[in-house]
Amino acid sequence: MSEQNLFSAEAPNPLEDRVDEIRAKLTQEDPNALALRAGAIYTPKGETEGEFRLLYWSREVILQFPAFTGQYADDGAPIDTFDMTLLAYYFEITDGTPMAGQWIAFDQLPDGKSYAQAFQGYTGNVLARIFGNDAEAFTAANERLFGRREFFGNLAYSYQVLPRVPLLVVCWLGGEDFPPSYRILFDAHAPHHLTTDAYAILGSRLTQMLAKKGN
Repeated sequence: MSEQNLFSAEAPNPLEDRVDEIRAKLTQEDPNALALRAGAIYTPKGETEGEFRLLYWSREVILQFPAFTGQYADDGAPIDTFDMTLLAYYFEITDGTPMAGQWIAFDQLPDGKSYAQAFQGYTGNVLARIFGNDAEAFTAANERLFGRREFFGNLAYSYQVLPRVPLLVVCWLGGEDFPPSYRILFDAHAPHHLTTDAYAILGSRLTQMLAKKGN
């Protein structure tokens, strides 16, 4: 998996190889059971159709069932192919396990150890280059993204990407003998809801969002 524009419209979609298969599988499931597992609200729109509503990066989305197409509730803009793929993966994988409320590093995700160094390279190391010891700039960037302040490290902010998928970005300020350090962490029950590849992509997205707000 490459760090380069993992979620941009121009880049190849690294999750799309199974999306048609996943959509076909989801159409055969009980939408009420899907909604319960995903933490979504399901509203029937006839005998065989309906819609799911849930928050994705703090924006309400509406997903049509059984088509699994969707749009944003606030402006009606269609959800792009990449985000629809990730949402479909979430509905397929999540088993409804509640969030643990404890944070783990990328190398604690399934098969994460072999990719942890690369993940840190295009997430935490990028944030360290941008923000360094500038706590004020890091705080301002997270507040512009409406991150939730958490008590972890020197500074930390959480983001509720999906109903059962939070991310945490943490800053440890540096001193005379050690540089500042940044990491993106995951809920301890993260494997119940998405694949490790998907979490790598979400970490990359959060990093790029913060980088834009920090410039």
